Amino acid sequence: MLTARTPVRDWGLALPDLHSRLTAAPVALLALPDDALLSAVLIKLFSDRQLAVPPALIPWLVARMDRSIGARALVAALDARSLAERRAINQKLAADVLDKLSDG
Repeated sequence: MLTARTPVRDWGLALPDLHSRLTAAPVALLALPDDALLSAVLIKLFSDRQLAVPPALIPWLVARMDRSIGARALVAALDARSLAERRAINQKLAADVLDKLSDG
């Protein structure tokens, strides 16, 4: 298995045999998750941690979260903050956590 950001044809391979073998290999494109998949992942991650969140929070998070940080990091940060402050996970807490994550 190989991973790359560009297709084999753009690699500038000098060996014709290597180029033909690599271009003959199956290719799968991995794109960012769509909203439905990301929602399902968030629901599962909250459930795995036995965290109850308002149903309206999931689409709110999906619309605002940076998909590059990953859902797992977001749920972990929400869980830690909720425990530290002994408060329920809600939109206000989520907004604060998202701000902190985006500040880096």
